[in-house]
Formats: sequence, structure tokens, C-alpha cells
Amino acid sequence: MSILLAAPFLPMYTPERARIFRTVKWITVIVAPIAILGSDALKWSWLIASTIWPVAWIEMSRESIRRKLPVERWPKQLYL
Repeated sequence: MSILLAAPFLPMYTPERARIFRTVKWITVIVAPIAILGSDALKWSWLIASTIWPVAWIEMSRESIRRKLPVERWPKQLYL
């Protein structure tokens, strides 16, 4: 969780660093609940899906804005 909480303070002002961070964020968001639930992860898959959905919705909105703006005009929150 520290990578997600430290995100606003990380020096991410290039698209490459932001892409790496988003990849690590998604790996963490998907693997953490599965690791916590262990062998019951399939049984609780509805819970995993419902907790990941808001993160996916926000990411889809940000991706839409990223496509429309040139990189030079991105505010810092678009890098996250």
C-alpha cells in the first residue's frame, strides 16, 4: 500500500515514469486482494471485482483525458 500512498510525492513528470508507476499500481491492486484471500480468492471474486471497479473507472477517465491533451499540458494527477 505504500506505493499507492506515496504516489503524490513521487517525481513522476515524464510519461515513461508514469507508465511504470501505473503498471506497478495495477499489479498491486490486483495481486494484493488475491494474496490476502489466498485459496478463497475465487470464492470472493465478486468482492475483488467490486473493489477494483472504482479504481478502473477513474483510470479510464484519466486515460481519456491523457489522449486529448498534449503531454506538456498534463497536470501531475494525470501522471498517476
